[in-house]
Amino acid sequence: MIGEFVSHIRFGDGQVKAFAPPHIVIAFHSGDVKTFLYPQSVGKFIRFTSDLAQQRAQTDLEKAEENARTEAMMKQIERYGITEGDRQSQSERLRDKKKPASTKRTATRKKKQKED
Repeated sequence: MIGEFVSHIRFGDGQVKAFAPPHIVIAFHSGDVKTFLYPQSVGKFIRFTSDLAQQRAQTDLEKAEENARTEAMMKQIERYGITEGDRQSQSERLRDKKKPASTKRTATRKKKQKED
């Protein structure tokens, strides 16, 4: 990645000077040197001029997103001992048990009428 040319939506054109994931350092033609998160900033702010480098960055981004989803799921399992699917099925069961408010009021009214 070092030496690859990029285009940034705000800073313009530049060249990669250092690459050590999760960071990428880019020197822009304006003289600014900026550090960005890699690969999260690729596609949002940064675009490589080389198709090969852009494809590699896109692949890295997809892997990072998958890893983040897996990590989030593992944290949820560790914290609650349940998965998102379990949580959805629990909420569906609770929803099925609950009666609509109008049904409850009607049942209460009928019960009072019988008592009178």
